[in-house]
Amino acid sequence: MRTTPADAIPGQDARTRPAPRLITTRRILLLVAALVFVANVLRYHGYLLDDAYISLRYARNLVEGHGLVFNPGERVEGYTNFLWVVLGAALLKAGTDAMAGLQWLSVLASLGLLTVVGRLERLGGSAAAVPALIWLLPLEAFGYWTSTGMETMLFATLFTAAISLGLREALTGRFRGSSLVFVLLALTRPEGVLCFALGQGGFALAWRLRQGRWPLRRLVRDVALFALAYGSYFAWRLAYYDELLPNTFHAKITGGAEQWLNGLINLREWASSYPIFALTLLAPVVLIASRRRRLLSAHPELLALWGITVGWVVYVLLIGGDFMPFLRFFLPILPLCAVLASRSLAIAAGEHRTVDRHLGGIAIVLLFVQFGANLTTDGPERAFVAHRTTVVGEEVGRYFAQTLDRGELIAVNTAGSLPYASALPTIDMLGLTDRAIARHPIYVVSPSWSGHRRGWGGYVLSRRPRTVVWYNTAGLREPHYLSDHQLADNPFFRFFYQLRRVSLPGSEARERVLARFFATPFGNQAASAISPNLGVRFEIREHPIRHTVALAAPITLYYFELRRDREALWPDFEASGGDLGRFLAAVLAAWHDAATRRPPAAAAARGEVDELCRRALLHFEQGDVAAAKTLLSEAAQRNAPARSPRVYQYIANLAVLEKDLFLAVHASQEALRLEPASELYRKNLRHLLLVPFKEFRDRSE
Repeated sequence: MRTTPADAIPGQDARTRPAPRLITTRRILLLVAALVFVANVLRYHGYLLDDAYISLRYARNLVEGHGLVFNPGERVEGYTNFLWVVLGAALLKAGTDAMAGLQWLSVLASLGLLTVVGRLERLGGSAAAVPALIWLLPLEAFGYWTSTGMETMLFATLFTAAISLGLREALTGRFRGSSLVFVLLALTRPEGVLCFALGQGGFALAWRLRQGRWPLRRLVRDVALFALAYGSYFAWRLAYYDELLPNTFHAKITGGAEQWLNGLINLREWASSYPIFALTLLAPVVLIASRRRRLLSAHPELLALWGITVGWVVYVLLIGGDFMPFLRFFLPILPLCAVLASRSLAIAAGEHRTVDRHLGGIAIVLLFVQFGANLTTDGPERAFVAHRTTVVGEEVGRYFAQTLDRGELIAVNTAGSLPYASALPTIDMLGLTDRAIARHPIYVVSPSWSGHRRGWGGYVLSRRPRTVVWYNTAGLREPHYLSDHQLADNPFFRFFYQLRRVSLPGSEARERVLARFFATPFGNQAASAISPNLGVRFEIREHPIRHTVALAAPITLYYFELRRDREALWPDFEASGGDLGRFLAAVLAAWHDAATRRPPAAAAARGEVDELCRRALLHFEQGDVAAAKTLLSEAAQRNAPARSPRVYQYIANLAVLEKDLFLAVHASQEALRLEPASELYRKNLRHLLLVPFKEFRDRSE
């Protein structure tokens, strides 16, 4: 007599064995998919993400006794992955390489996900002839996120496991602990609370269709368990941070049509990158339109999966998506979509003999369509840029750790590897870890800067950081994000800060190949071009096929340094209340007073400096700018006893012509300091302090 397994689902059909030919095709496809997965993992092994170091900085501060904080003494919840931070702290406490440990944990989570997907697809019917792993394993996104140090794969695994257990509970009526897995999910990321709500709705629907009644007792039990467990954690974090929502929510969610437009852009990118998965979301609509509603009621587990998946897609759309490689926020539903694709194909085969006879061929065609769609994405390039940004951040952080005093404040936009490696207190100018910036009402109106819209230049300046790094981990001479633009147009920032340029050799002792890319994804102009902010030199090679090679190169760091010789003027700035006229009047009074106490300039030295300036002017008029700059540099070095303002005025004029605003401001200050009575020098400095940065850079003359 045939026995029924203890976990069998009431009403489940007997599993039918696929045809031998289809079994062979399935095995071949699984083998190919597994090989592609391994190749993708090896390709992206060691790739880093800057945000992972934000979590590690919190973990390190926890281990060192400062608490779960980004900067000691500032309780700001700038992370959204509590469980992952705790795991990172445990690795640090054990004395291991925490980043490598987190990467291996991500790999283990990925392997666990493969098992969970297999269990999920076996719910409610015969085993699918085309396994879901065939759709999931070849995806570059799956291989990439498997090896990063982020919590993304752990979240996807727990999400899929909770849904699998919850659906099994709904179809069998037996408790299997799904609500407790949802608690772990919510501790991994706060979206786990939304997942719990979506899951309960889907489970209740599946229960209703299978059992003929709504599962009120089960629902009350699961909600009570979840509320008790997660509520305890929530009460702690509310008391610790005094905020209902993480600081990152305020930093990233700006609202408005631009945010929703960015969500639509992300959704379009996802649909074009994963067309087979996107089509599965239309399956209920197709069934209803074709008057086959019976299939919906016959497969309640699939209807629940559809509802949960669509609910998550709507959530991603509303929050504006994400900027990370391979559309991170869509990764948690990829396993669900793979199961939906597998089960939908099985249902179609059961309804149509033609589909059943050619199921293997149809699967192969669909896989080729999916593979071709993957080739059109820019995920590999974005992943490489994100990795190099993180590597450069480590180098720059170590440089600041060596050159700045311990405890000196820095301000950056990339608040991960750079602050982690520097171990210096840091202002996150995008606001992820800064309460004031995250809640500042002004943001950039842009549909393309998801999570990068906030900024507050005035606040950054008021905290007087020793160094400020615009744009990315290696900085930039021109502003990029909102705080950068506001600082660039702030006359007091121009007055007190000086632009520095440093060449760093990087961690690579010699030039080596970092990556290869098919064709020219970075553009034809990338040939032999150096990208100093990434420490990369690109070459386009024609053999054996046209491709781009990324080679290690020196890093060019641009940052703004607070001028130590201007620190005595900060009280005048604070007393001015932001009035530039009052501030300059106080500065001129101080410089006048200092000028009256100085001894007369050395006449001989003044003559030598003036002669160098005359020769520099002559070279400039002849078009030899390099020689003119060399002579002016020599004149500035000799100017201490001469105290000639002319050399600095010449330098300022040349800087204006070369559109170097900060050098022009610096030189004009020196000219006015040496001759504070000069009305010309005063007007020049005031103009350079007030001219809009963009207008200055866009001038053609």
